[in-house]
Amino acid sequence: MPPPLKLLTLVVAASAFSRIPNPTPNPEPHISEVGSAVVGTKETTLSPLKPAPNSLCSPDPDLLAWDTGPELPQIDVPQTYKGWLKVPILHDQPSLKELGIPLGYTAVRVAVMTKCAKGAKPILTHCGGPASGNECLIVDHFESTKHLLGNGMYDNLAITQRGIEKSDVSHDTDDDSPVPFKQDDGKTPVKRFPAIACYRFSSVYAIRAVKSAYEFAGLNWASIAAKLEKAMQSSYPATYMQMDKELVQLYAELVQAASIECRQHPDYQLGTNLVRGQMVYQDFMGTVDLAHDLDILRRAIGAEKLSIWGVSYGTEVGASYASIYPARVDKLILDGNVAISSEIYAAAELWALSYEETWNGLSAACTADFFTMVGPTGSVNIVSDADRLDQCAAAPYPSQKLTAKLDKDGDAKLDDLVEASVIFNMIMGMLEHMGAHGVDPIGSMLFACVQSYFQTGGFESEGCSWEVNTADPSFNLERHLSNSAIWNVTSRVHQDVALVRAVDMKGRLSPSGLSNLWSQLIDKHPFGFLRAANILLIGTAANLPRPVPPYGSALDTLAPLIIGQFGDPATTYTAAQVMQQNFKNGVLLSWQGYKHGLPMMSGLSDMASTNFHSAGYGAAECTDKMAKYLETGELPANGDVCPINGPAAGALGKGRAIKCRECGRAWESPDYCDSLGDALAVCMSLSSKPLPLLPPTVPAPPSSPPSPPPSPPMPAPPSPPTSPIDPCDDVSCRLAKKTCGELKNLPIDNSRRCGGTLFKILKCAEPCGKCCDLP
Repeated sequence: MPPPLKLLTLVVAASAFSRIPNPTPNPEPHISEVGSAVVGTKETTLSPLKPAPNSLCSPDPDLLAWDTGPELPQIDVPQTYKGWLKVPILHDQPSLKELGIPLGYTAVRVAVMTKCAKGAKPILTHCGGPASGNECLIVDHFESTKHLLGNGMYDNLAITQRGIEKSDVSHDTDDDSPVPFKQDDGKTPVKRFPAIACYRFSSVYAIRAVKSAYEFAGLNWASIAAKLEKAMQSSYPATYMQMDKELVQLYAELVQAASIECRQHPDYQLGTNLVRGQMVYQDFMGTVDLAHDLDILRRAIGAEKLSIWGVSYGTEVGASYASIYPARVDKLILDGNVAISSEIYAAAELWALSYEETWNGLSAACTADFFTMVGPTGSVNIVSDADRLDQCAAAPYPSQKLTAKLDKDGDAKLDDLVEASVIFNMIMGMLEHMGAHGVDPIGSMLFACVQSYFQTGGFESEGCSWEVNTADPSFNLERHLSNSAIWNVTSRVHQDVALVRAVDMKGRLSPSGLSNLWSQLIDKHPFGFLRAANILLIGTAANLPRPVPPYGSALDTLAPLIIGQFGDPATTYTAAQVMQQNFKNGVLLSWQGYKHGLPMMSGLSDMASTNFHSAGYGAAECTDKMAKYLETGELPANGDVCPINGPAAGALGKGRAIKCRECGRAWESPDYCDSLGDALAVCMSLSSKPLPLLPPTVPAPPSSPPSPPPSPPMPAPPSPPTSPIDPCDDVSCRLAKKTCGELKNLPIDNSRRCGGTLFKILKCAEPCGKCCDLP
């Protein structure tokens, strides 16, 4: 008689975090290697048992390990977690294994902001550079998109790019956590990809090496050394050298020597072979390497597709991934598209053009301010001083003013390189910060400084707050070369842009060839050529190039949102148009504002807010359309434009620069310029007066005693203590407290960046300094 049938239950683990025990005391059924179970006397074929699928909160442990993993079930509010991703040093390493030189694996840092919500879609955000790190979790930074994290629709991922050292900016001490992976032998630890740092052009090593090369080649070092010494005595040695044809060749020779030395650094060695020669980490930190790393991250979290939101250089990251893995892309946002080419001549032209276009646009807007004062007869109407403050300080013709000031002999040459290097650094610095923070107040300050320089030869006039670097007229080249302990000229620095671009770009030029290219750029783009300075490092680099593929995909399902800005100092608007042509199913959304990428600020719709004046002006319309694309997949109409009010949105008026003059280097924190300037004025007043300022609503005491009231007076309040009254009770110091609170809510890298300005203002008077308790 056959044995009685028994009900057997198979229980499979739901995840790595939870195990459900078998609820019956019966023994486990026999499961064969082919997946069959015996139930009574009948054998039934079953599907092989599979582990639970990987997910972001339970990733593939062989590829991704969180430092402290997210906890299941779903978290109430989004939390940030960091971990390590294991990737091959070279993604086509099997070809090297055949040569007997397996490179093995390395590890890069990743982060995520997540609720571990079921069905959440991964989106990788890259903030550009190349220097973006795992701190680039920007979905939560936009008012229009932060709800997509709060409702669990998206998980926001970020990655620290190979060779990039972000701890210098983010002060992320947990990036030093140990890498938990092993190489294929199961014993050798996997090491993190090192942060690459090389000598400066002005280092003792670089100058000594080039001096030796000149002497070995029988060239005249003494004559060029005299010019180098003069350059090193200036406020901006690099800019000084880049404005002289002979010295720019020497500059290229110095950076070439530093680049080759960097390849000899013992920490960066990976071995040699007959095919590739010497292999170093620098050869494997290109954009294509990053794109392959992103796909490993996608696999590690078990995602079928990955959305990418790239800003600035991040548009190249997103476009490269979408071109290599088009079927694995969900949503693709490319904002602030970088006009870069894999060919060095075209790249130099595009870089220089970005500054040139922005300067010309702002200059035209500045000149237009003047003609608003011209009456119907062609004569200038007399306007009040208050109205004049609404006009651009350098109007009209700021470009001609600079040219006239610099070309003292009228021969279209820069007569004084020291003077020219200062003014061009001012322009370059303010355009850089305009790209990061917006047109207001930087635009007004830029032209206030141009006018100040034109009238006085300096930067001390109303509204100009540019601080010139201290020059070193005592610099002595011979003494410099004999003293290798000078930290600021011998220390290694992270040259992120040049290191990554040197892998991405084909073509190298000799130093003399670069000098000729540079002379052409100066002639063609007299205000924008310095934007292309990285070409001098890339063109002489010893890296083996591995350029990115041409962008684009024929997949009908890949329809990116491409966003361009008309007044972008970091790139050209043409770059956005070209990107849309590459991804023919995508659409182009344009913003008329002056900034690199859409502003990540609050209050962009509030015309009374400081952020609206700093970088808003119609940006909210674009950010709303971007959010709708992420949420519903609906794209705006191709060619949509988010407008602003006027050429520069009225942000060039001299009055705005004067109002922010006391902010010091206001471009470090323009979002808070108005409120901080007011707080500073009150602090300075309080620190110079023994009595606190009265609130404006309290009337001044009468000059004669008032008549007795008909009813008995109220009891007098107790006398105030004799100790000083806390000035933090003053309404304007409360404003400073509010500003501190806003600053605390910024991402750590932003608060570090503008914290110096805030502390400078709040330290103006110790009592008011107590209003803020920033760490």
